[in-house]
Amino acid sequence: NTTGGFIVINRPWATKEWLEQTDTSAPYILLLEPDHLLVRAPPCTATEKTAVGAEFMYMTGDPVRKAIAEHMPGWNLEDSMKIPATGPSPLLIHRDEFKKMANDWFQLSVELQHNPKIQPMLGWVLEMWGFGMACVRAGVHVEVDPILKIEPPGQTELHEDTSIIHYTYG
Repeated sequence: NTTGGFIVINRPWATKEWLEQTDTSAPYILLLEPDHLLVRAPPCTATEKTAVGAEFMYMTGDPVRKAIAEHMPGWNLEDSMKIPATGPSPLLIHRDEFKKMANDWFQLSVELQHNPKIQPMLGWVLEMWGFGMACVRAGVHVEVDPILKIEPPGQTELHEDTSIIHYTYG
């Protein structure tokens, strides 16, 4: 079983398949999830070489980065420290940059799912780490935008430029 029973791997798989089967002319892609409420259209602050993603505080763990360096073939601490503190959604990214990393996002998520030293540490955010690792491997730079989204109840202040409410805890 490729997914190891981890249903969230459908995100990297579906986007990989979409890119392979679609010839979109749209230069930029906005990835969202069903639990994102748009309160205003996010400005396209991404560029051809820089993607923009929301900040996720649980993506900053040094123990996870050290485990990736120790237990994932081809990874070292320097590379794992480059993994952005963001995930694949919400994300604004140029189509060409997304194509560079989409297949690796899926493959790395599968590898993480089957790695007995790392999988228990990551749980439900495993594919988010796979996304960040794929960005590092492909040389895709992701800038973290701390006001792109808020997540109540921990964040309740809606900044005038906030575009998305992630109501995952609602």
